[in-house]
Amino acid sequence: MSSPAVLMVGLPWNHHTITSRFDANAIRVNLEQTEASMNDAGYDFKPCYIGPEQGMTPLIDELSLKRWDGVVIGFGVRGNSDLTVFFEQIVNVVREHAPTAKLLFNSSPGSTLDAAKRWFPVL
Repeated sequence: MSSPAVLMVGLPWNHHTITSRFDANAIRVNLEQTEASMNDAGYDFKPCYIGPEQGMTPLIDELSLKRWDGVVIGFGVRGNSDLTVFFEQIVNVVREHAPTAKLLFNSSPGSTLDAAKRWFPVL
């Protein structure tokens, strides 16, 4: 059985909407730890860091690379009401380009593994 493929969509650690609210370096470290923990747990994991100014093309490109079992949409996007339209765009792009992927939600980079385990427990 192959490892569950999980794509995480979120803001880059140094995006201005994060640096205005949180310690960007701490977010960077947490994102690096998230990637390591997801891979160590057995997931085929890849992050896709985009901001609203980039548009949806980078996400569409990632979604076309393989069949994703799950797509995590990070709290940095969901938790900022100024990014509601961006969040809606992400959801709709995922629904269109990866219609069988489960939508997963974390509450911080560190809870990404928990979000994946809820839908795709690995042994």
